[in-house]
Amino acid sequence: MDMKTKNKYTILTVHELLYLISFSVLFIMKGVGIYEGMLAFNISIVVSFFCAGVAMLMADYTMPEFIGAAALLGCSFLAYFETGEKAVIAAVLTVIGMKNVSLERIMKLAFGIWTVCFYGMLFVHLVGWKEDIILAHNKFGLGFLLRRSLGFPHPNVLHISFIIWMALFLYVWKGTGKKLLKTTIILGIANIFMFFYSVSITGMGLGFIYLFCNYYFTLRKEFNNLERGLIKAVLPICILMCTIPPLFFEGRLFDLMNKLINNRMRIWKYYLTTFVPGIFGTAVYPLEGQQMSLDGSYLYLLYYYGWLFFIFFVGTTFWTICRCIKKGRKKELAIILGLSIAGIVEPFLYNFSAKNIILIFVGYEIF
Repeated sequence: MDMKTKNKYTILTVHELLYLISFSVLFIMKGVGIYEGMLAFNISIVVSFFCAGVAMLMADYTMPEFIGAAALLGCSFLAYFETGEKAVIAAVLTVIGMKNVSLERIMKLAFGIWTVCFYGMLFVHLVGWKEDIILAHNKFGLGFLLRRSLGFPHPNVLHISFIIWMALFLYVWKGTGKKLLKTTIILGIANIFMFFYSVSITGMGLGFIYLFCNYYFTLRKEFNNLERGLIKAVLPICILMCTIPPLFFEGRLFDLMNKLINNRMRIWKYYLTTFVPGIFGTAVYPLEGQQMSLDGSYLYLLYYYGWLFFIFFVGTTFWTICRCIKKGRKKELAIILGLSIAGIVEPFLYNFSAKNIILIFVGYEIF
């Protein structure tokens, strides 16, 4: 029988062990740069999904919970058959597998894995074992600037990976007061240093937004009504930001916004005006002769998962935000808000990047 404390389960059950293995396989896979098309990717998916499936069968769900979890998993396979997006299955398994899983344990595990993977990738690049990806982009009116990935698949991935590491570090680290202030300043400097390589203005900005949220929330003993309202408004605003401007902005304002977010407005408008999202997703395609990556987690969620899962994941994330406010779980709030804002312009929350640690909090609150 599990012995549940306030924050964690003291006994590591077979169910929890299998879930942690499932989570670790995907986290390590993406942490070391394994991507779709590689044999290692396919092997990792099979191992992870198998462990998650067995863990689900061993979990002590109530009957309503089991029916709900089974329905979600079944719908995820329908979405996969419609769009070919495997990430929807992984996202659902992450949420429903959190039944009786220690939040503290999985976050410490995630921090350990990401620390080894992130700095390991930097090391293998520095010693010349992994090639650097160098891109030349015309930015800031300074002409073409070189962007480096330092061994990661893309400079943007480098910076987002660093933000994930910061979030995991500040979550498991218990520092407060002056120690937290000093650490926040050091991480802010590191964020700038990372920008010199990635040249990702969005990545650097998102890093500072997260650091500000984490430090400010920690200072607040209790949120007032205005703060609660602003925090709850973040996720809806994020969704509106990637839907309203592409459809209704025109002329110079559209061009300015499009330039600020590196052509994403034009891509968002193409998808929003060309495809109708289905209940389990929609088969989408770029313009002929063009490569158009759907950068933006919320539109990615809408088109590749379908509006059923769009409602589910957005709704449960908003519900989790409300629960965290009520319980005073400020570290979780900072991570959810920081990553939610990042999701406006980056697809990592719902593509197969395995970096969406918000799903862990969602599953913890549901189960």
